[in-house]
Amino acid sequence: MSAGRDSLLDTLTLQALRDSLGQEGLASLVDLFGGQAESRLASLVCALDEGDLQEARHTAHQLKGESSSLGAVKVAGLAARLERLVGEGDKPAASALMNKLSSCVAATLAALEAWRAPSAL
Repeated sequence: MSAGRDSLLDTLTLQALRDSLGQEGLASLVDLFGGQAESRLASLVCALDEGDLQEARHTAHQLKGESSSLGAVKVAGLAARLERLVGEGDKPAASALMNKLSSCVAATLAALEAWRAPSAL
């Protein structure tokens, strides 16, 4: 299964990463992504609360790239939308998108855990 519009994960990207890094390498990458994603979300909330749109845009851009690299396509898409909204100065729409992004990150982390489980091999 590759990534469709509503897919959380691009399994072709994940498979390529596992082929390249091995199971342990992929597990480390998933763990790193989980920590980074949670940190990025906290930074985004703080930046938006403080009205620091430049920081919010930069953080959304980072989250977009990290998510895309790991095959977390839905998070990457939402982060790209957030980056655009913040770039346009639309703080209310950006703030409204944060709940959806946060939920999507949580669902994606759960899907990554399920995907990397030994039964998925």
